[in-house]
Amino acid sequence: MTVTDTSPADFPGASTSSITRIEAWRVAFPVEDRRDAAASADADPFNAASPTFVEIESLILRVTTSDGIHGWGECFGHRSNPATMAALQSMVIPFALGRGDDPQEFSTAASRTFHPFGRGGPVAYAASGVDIALWDIAAKRAGLPLRRLLNVETATDEITGYASLPSFMGESAPLQEAVAALRERGFTHFKLHETASKPMAELIAAEPDLSIATDMNGHWDHRDIETVIAEYAHLGLWFLEEPAFPVSDMGAMAALREAGILTAAGENAGDVEDLLHPSTLAGLSIIQPSAGKIGGVSALERIYAATSGGSQQVMPHCYYYGPAFFATAQVIAAHPEYPQIMESPYFNWLDTLHPLQQCTANVTLPAEVGLGFDMNVAAVGERIIDSFSS
Repeated sequence: MTVTDTSPADFPGASTSSITRIEAWRVAFPVEDRRDAAASADADPFNAASPTFVEIESLILRVTTSDGIHGWGECFGHRSNPATMAALQSMVIPFALGRGDDPQEFSTAASRTFHPFGRGGPVAYAASGVDIALWDIAAKRAGLPLRRLLNVETATDEITGYASLPSFMGESAPLQEAVAALRERGFTHFKLHETASKPMAELIAAEPDLSIATDMNGHWDHRDIETVIAEYAHLGLWFLEEPAFPVSDMGAMAALREAGILTAAGENAGDVEDLLHPSTLAGLSIIQPSAGKIGGVSALERIYAATSGGSQQVMPHCYYYGPAFFATAQVIAAHPEYPQIMESPYFNWLDTLHPLQQCTANVTLPAEVGLGFDMNVAAVGERIIDSFSS
């Protein structure tokens, strides 16, 4: 049984309970200060992969139902968290309270109600967090880990993590040192956030047995695709993610794909329909939906179902460390026919919310029911920078 041919209401233990309370916390955990990195003045202060970040935020919420079950969710993200918190308070929480707790029904209703306010952005991020929490509740009610709720027969218990590194701003030596250290910890796959070809070429020459990808966050202009092909096609990258702006220009991505470069994108798609549009699929080798952005677990499940048997791989974006991290891992494990590998953000954390926050090459999924995530609010203490309760 998979979620694509049933709904949570069909599972044992399902109920018709309603949403009675939603609480939200902005938390921030510190990472090693790398602001003295060369050229850091040129770093994007709004990009969490930038060396200017000294703490990484998460917007975590808890949904409680009328029968006393609670579930955890997480909304994207980072510098936009104040706007997403405002969207939660002013729109999404008033919309959700009193509604039934079936996540697919909530997802459909939220999409219809909120589409005039943008198919992406803070309102969509807020609704995504609620959807994740409702799937946590559905799995808890069924007495199963979420992956078993989604695929009771063949879900896996362990997946591979690939290290998603912060930007080293073109500095080759510290980049190679970081990769070598992570290789010693068992990593074989890496995603960089570099835009210059020289340090990548030097890294690949130094580490020929590793799989190296890079996310360029729209660094190039879409009219420069021939230049991108000339610089990167010969490197043999694992994949090239969002190299040009606008990232929605799938004609540019299709040109890269035709040149033999594996292309990846999806975290910035407005909604599921955008990501599944034929022109988008023509441009992408790897689809990267983001649970905390595009509609939670419900959206990821739709994308897996719609791409089954196609030429694309599905490898969700996951620059999270809260419930969206756990939800992403659970969904990947529920689809063993797709790559069993997930993005694991690498930082030198000075403090952590949970053990899996430390980047690991082998992600063993929790045996607990639901997502396997819990947060002791009192223990988080000084890491909370804002909160709200309905």
